[in-house]
Amino acid sequence: MEYRLQQYEDGTFGYLGIDGNEQYNLTTESRVICTQGETETREDFIDKNNITFQKNQYGSNLNLDIKIIKYYDYEYGLIDVAKLNYGLDKLINSNSSSIREEVAKQGYRLDILVKDKTPSVRKAVAKQGYGLDILINDTNYYVRGEVAEQGYGLDKLIHDNEWWVREAVAEQGYGLDILINDENYHVRWKAIEQARSSDFDLSPFVDSIYPDVRLAVARQGHGLDKLIYDEDVDIRKSVAKQGYGLDKLISDKKWEVREEVAKQGYGLDKLVYDRKWEVRKAVAEQKYGLEILVIDKTWEVREAVAKQKYGLDLLVNDENWNVRWTVAEQCYGFENLITDENEAIRSEVAYRLNTEADDEFIIDLGNKLLDKGYKICTNDLNCIFTDTTYKNFKEFSVKNAQSDILITQVLVRLLWKNIRIKDMYDPNYSAIVLIYLQQKGLLNDVINKL
Repeated sequence: MEYRLQQYEDGTFGYLGIDGNEQYNLTTESRVICTQGETETREDFIDKNNITFQKNQYGSNLNLDIKIIKYYDYEYGLIDVAKLNYGLDKLINSNSSSIREEVAKQGYRLDILVKDKTPSVRKAVAKQGYGLDILINDTNYYVRGEVAEQGYGLDKLIHDNEWWVREAVAEQGYGLDILINDENYHVRWKAIEQARSSDFDLSPFVDSIYPDVRLAVARQGHGLDKLIYDEDVDIRKSVAKQGYGLDKLISDKKWEVREEVAKQGYGLDKLVYDRKWEVRKAVAEQKYGLEILVIDKTWEVREAVAKQKYGLDLLVNDENWNVRWTVAEQCYGFENLITDENEAIRSEVAYRLNTEADDEFIIDLGNKLLDKGYKICTNDLNCIFTDTTYKNFKEFSVKNAQSDILITQVLVRLLWKNIRIKDMYDPNYSAIVLIYLQQKGLLNDVINKL
């Protein structure tokens, strides 16, 4: 396609048959001053007519102009061109609102785009801080919300019918004494958020009809003598969190409140027998009454006890796998848990062996396994050694934590340490082990350890 440059009376440029005809720019109707001849080069045309382009003006870069022409009414590629601040005098007339929005973001001809038919474009204009006196009355609440975010006309926008706009006002920290009691939850929450960050005194709102507001008051430590009797459980819980009125709240009808009392370390001698396991669990987390709670009927409580590393010798055999898993987390009882029926527990054992067990721990565990009668299973050696490397030998398998393989890995580590070698495997399999190690090129390493 031939691209013949044109210059128009309004100082813009274009191309014959694309932007204009022989007489006019087809978009702006500005008259043609001059047109590049059919046999005339672009450079000769520019020199002959003493043409000077404004910076990044459409017409000044043929390659970018071709891209604009090719994708003029499509977003593909042109937003990136607009971000280069190029050809905005052309792109401002695009049918794509996304492209015009990007033009606005570049701050180009905001006096035109402030009246654009698309709200997203006008919102972009507002974000530039332009035309706020006009856009404050925009029919679209997203646009008015952006005006509020610019901190303009807040005294008017605080009464806007749309909560989105009032929320934007609250975000500016304006009118919090009004917006904290707004009918819309989002507005109230934003106002409360601003109040917390600005040390705004919420005590006058202790009697608010909205629970979220009274909760915010309680969290500031105001009106606790009144809020301790609030009907909302979260508010009474917040009062307890302040350490206030625990002597009353310990008998609260809601377990969530009593749980918070326990977390404050108050009345544990009473709460250790609470009818709700959640409360008893909180007591265990305070490291209180563990000798009682270790045999609690609810596994979540026993799990909390295990996390305190108490009664592990009992809990290692707990009926609930979650409790046994927590015991494994404490690196306890591996001689039992390594053969646990639950794969998740065996995987946890393998993980802890990889990340926390030193040689001394492995030696101790290996000796315990030997004392229980376990021996190296030669059939599993292929799962431990790979070629002539020690990768699988050093890393316990977490994803496929089979008991016999894990046991063999531990015992092979003992073999490497030259400890109780004669107890490692059945004498009948000694030759098999030696042959296997020789095939893998590991025999000399073993001999050197013996």
